[in-house]
Amino acid sequence: MWAFPLIAAAAGMKYPLMYISSSFLVNWYIDIYTNVYGADTTYADIIEKFNGYLKHMINDNPVASAFTNIIIAIGLVMMLYYFFSDLSAKAMANQLSTLQVGKSFCTALGTVFVIFYSKQIFIFMLTFVETLNGEFINLQNGSTAVSKILGNEVVQVLLSRCVYDHFSIGAIIGYTLSALLLVLASLATRLYVTYFAVTRIIQLFVYYVFAPIGVADIFENDIGGTINFQSSGFRYIKTMLAIMLQLVVVTIICQVYPMILTTINTGYFVDQGDSTLKVDGSSVSIEDNYAAAMIKNNKAVLYPINNFEYTDHKASIVEVVWEGANDIKSALKAVGAVVKGDDVKIDSENKKEKLKDSEKYKLVGADGIIKNTGRDIGAVKNEAKDKAKEILKNKKYRMTIESTERFFKWCIGADGGKMVLFVILLITKVLMIHSSAKFCSYITNTNI
Repeated sequence: MWAFPLIAAAAGMKYPLMYISSSFLVNWYIDIYTNVYGADTTYADIIEKFNGYLKHMINDNPVASAFTNIIIAIGLVMMLYYFFSDLSAKAMANQLSTLQVGKSFCTALGTVFVIFYSKQIFIFMLTFVETLNGEFINLQNGSTAVSKILGNEVVQVLLSRCVYDHFSIGAIIGYTLSALLLVLASLATRLYVTYFAVTRIIQLFVYYVFAPIGVADIFENDIGGTINFQSSGFRYIKTMLAIMLQLVVVTIICQVYPMILTTINTGYFVDQGDSTLKVDGSSVSIEDNYAAAMIKNNKAVLYPINNFEYTDHKASIVEVVWEGANDIKSALKAVGAVVKGDDVKIDSENKKEKLKDSEKYKLVGADGIIKNTGRDIGAVKNEAKDKAKEILKNKKYRMTIESTERFFKWCIGADGGKMVLFVILLITKVLMIHSSAKFCSYITNTNI
């Protein structure tokens, strides 16, 4: 039984379960980092895709155009009916003055405008929300770079190799259990955001399709001589505005939350005495970490992956045996020195790798293979691409243990309390999105 690991190692193999679990673990933490600290593009992507689909359907689909023309015709007929009914009601109430006729006529013209230009109004609404999403994302360049960097195959391979080669089964299980809750909460949040975005856009589209009919009765109960803002036609318009406003509110919620979570995590690691955490060239103090991290979010969110380093070290069986022998010699020397009363530095916490990396290389940044934008760089781009191909091909390359552990700990906040807080914040995000309907209904004085 004991001989199998040696035979497998000699053959360049390891346990398949370890390999699979390593890949899954890395994918989990990449998912957490991208969706918790990066810009929430789920909502923006859905709006952009649906916007494209609906524009194509409205402008290029002859069946949809024919149906729209029919609805417009029905709406015009209904509007004319309600217009003359309004005039008749005012005449019977002895209110048919030139002023009142003029008001009714202007109201009718406004309704005709809405009926004929409902397509343009609808497209404007969706385009506005789409543009707003884009502007928020542009303000978070650091956040958008997250997904590009972690989506790079070289990064994923280096992380997986490090976990596979140097993490014990216990460490893998521990990191997996730590990430499980946050992964499930993040997934559930994205599913709800997806459901919300799709349903609201479809609802807005249905309101657009039947807008010519919905706004036709804008004269309802308008005997008093003024425009009745409680008529069914005005309620229809306000409902469309409320849905559009809700899309805007949810846009703000989705884009602000990553900034809040990054700020909290930045403050947490600073409070823990992380002297390596520098944002915009200066350490964020405990007193101002929340305000400072919010301002410096772009760089703070990239802190762990900007510190990605990889090595080209590969331990052979001979090296393992030799280093093992040297470790024993060092231990015996240390024991002998202690007996003699000499001062000896002993690495009791075993912070250093038993197998030293020969050299470390920067992975992300101006001097690395990958830029913050995710593009290959170098004096000559082909050189960087060749290096990336070499890393993928040659298994001796891997992420350093320090870089991997820093990345994992950042994702989960390094302790259970922080992780629970993140879950609570994600739940709060869902609740805020859910309650946004009431907020928008209150502003527009309608129900959605």
